[in-house]
Amino acid sequence: MNYLSEKAGSIIPYVPGEQPRDKKYIKINTNENPYPISPAAAGAAAAALADSPLYPDPEAVLLKSVIARREGLDIDEVFCSNGSDEALADELGDLLLQVVFHAQIAQDEGAFTMERVIDGICRKMVRRHPHIFSDENYSEELKAESAYFRWEQIKQAEKDETNLESSLDRVARTLPSLMRSQKLIKKAVQAGRQTSGERTDKEELRKRYEALCLDAEASGVDLEELGYRFNEDYIRSKATEGKKTDEN
Repeated sequence: MNYLSEKAGSIIPYVPGEQPRDKKYIKINTNENPYPISPAAAGAAAAALADSPLYPDPEAVLLKSVIARREGLDIDEVFCSNGSDEALADELGDLLLQVVFHAQIAQDEGAFTMERVIDGICRKMVRRHPHIFSDENYSEELKAESAYFRWEQIKQAEKDETNLESSLDRVARTLPSLMRSQKLIKKAVQAGRQTSGERTDKEELRKRYEALCLDAEASGVDLEELGYRFNEDYIRSKATEGKKTDEN
């Protein structure tokens, strides 16, 4: 066996409790301490353990109370878990409870059953994803490019959104103006009735957004109100364009 040096090769293997006598190097015994535990440390540990349960609190009440106090929340608004999987499982349980609860109410009233809910979502998945469930052969590239647009087309047909005007009318008016504007324009672009904008990085868009907010503040303009009026005018303008197209 080759060693880095003759001295390294001559080192005697570890012997518990022994330190080198020649003092030319220090052998580190990581798992041993020749001195007893400090009386102060032993007393502190004993005092802490005396009032502690054998197992940690599964509800983490103390931890949640500290977090709630620090963040200005009610303790019921703080959720602790052992990792994201446990948290996700808990949240999915809450979501499933809502499904079962409302399905049971509907069944008691004779409206529909849980089987109807499950059958409906299964049929929808198959219907809206022909690139997966149909017998047609799609290349991987075609799947990636057309899956979303096919999904949108099928969804619009199911909701009788065969024209842009009806599609725009279905965008919720309760959305914040900016979010609603994006959805309206997105639908118009997909329908070929609006030219798509230029791809811009987020930092540049953030700067433009900041400048818009500053200009609006300086001009005394409420951006939310401005956005609401833009959205309504946009819908009317697309409806007018549609009528002209039909007449021609």
